[in-house]
Amino acid sequence: PRGWPINFAHRGGAKVVPEDTIEGFREGFALGGGVVECDVHASAEGTIVVIHDAVVDRTTDGTGPVAEKTVPELQSLDAGYRFSADGGATFPWRAKGVKIPTLEALYEAFPDAPFNIEIKGRRSGIEETVFRQIEAAGALERTLVVSDNKGTISRFRNVSQGKIPTASATV
Repeated sequence: PRGWPINFAHRGGAKVVPEDTIEGFREGFALGGGVVECDVHASAEGTIVVIHDAVVDRTTDGTGPVAEKTVPELQSLDAGYRFSADGGATFPWRAKGVKIPTLEALYEAFPDAPFNIEIKGRRSGIEETVFRQIEAAGALERTLVVSDNKGTISRFRNVSQGKIPTASATV
């Protein structure tokens, strides 16, 4: 995409706020980020959720694979629970209502922002679901989709018919 800001707040500013959360992206923009740079997986029912890891253990108060949890189960977790900017001395985001967002909610929260979406999960059909979400948000011209998996990005390119710019380190 042309004309994009050059400052991406990685995962919404992961070193200063809970990563891949709406609150995190808001803070990332306040600190000068100009692009929503997020990671996505599919939940148990196939909804696209914004989280970096395939499991919820590192960033929430829960345990287990994202792909085995429904959206209500994922959103019942505290996505700010483990965040600490001072090496574990304090946990300022615990019990503040920080949740794992859906991709749909992220597009609603940032209706004009450019998006860089990294498809992390290799679940069958995730590429089409991500494409449909981008299309539903009216965000074809302001989204870049990336993956480090050649098969995933090839399938996304096929389902999107080249309507969305893509990138991959393996292609």
